Amino acid sequence: MPESNSSSFTQFVGKQQAIWRQSGFPSMQLVDEQSGACIEQRLSADTARWNYVKRTPADFSDIETALETKLHSSIKDFYGLFYGGHWTGYFRSLSVQLVGVWDNDDFDIFAKNMISHILMQRRLKQKDSVFVASTNDDMVVVSIDNESGELILERLGQGRLKLLAPNLDQFLQQLKA
Repeated sequence: MPESNSSSFTQFVGKQQAIWRQSGFPSMQLVDEQSGACIEQRLSADTARWNYVKRTPADFSDIETALETKLHSSIKDFYGLFYGGHWTGYFRSLSVQLVGVWDNDDFDIFAKNMISHILMQRRLKQKDSVFVASTNDDMVVVSIDNESGELILERLGQGRLKLLAPNLDQFLQQLKA
């Protein structure tokens, strides 16, 4: 597998944080007065401004054991280096919302969803991929191809629609708020 993209994701986070310090941190709806290290400012019982927070790198070994495969380093970097909310922006003209893992409990939920998603792909004889962003179409997501590390647009249940970027680094470089 190609080398890790952790520095590019860390650079992306740093760039966003610099912008947010000037313009204000993004807000997000909370569930059941949710708390977490990502909260910069609570606006109400169910809304808060959030920021990315560096975390102890996540352990993906249980997920890899359950799936009997190694996860691409880009997937581990995207989900395992920071806690954060859902970042909204554009990849070229495509509106995207990057999926964020809020805290350890949210990571556990994410892990179960990822395992279910990949097992469903295997039943449908599709290549393993892990979604990293939603789009305006609930059935179309941006995913990382687990084998190649390519960022692809895919329709849930049907598979790959097109290549967006050859790797996470190039995808992140093209994102705009």
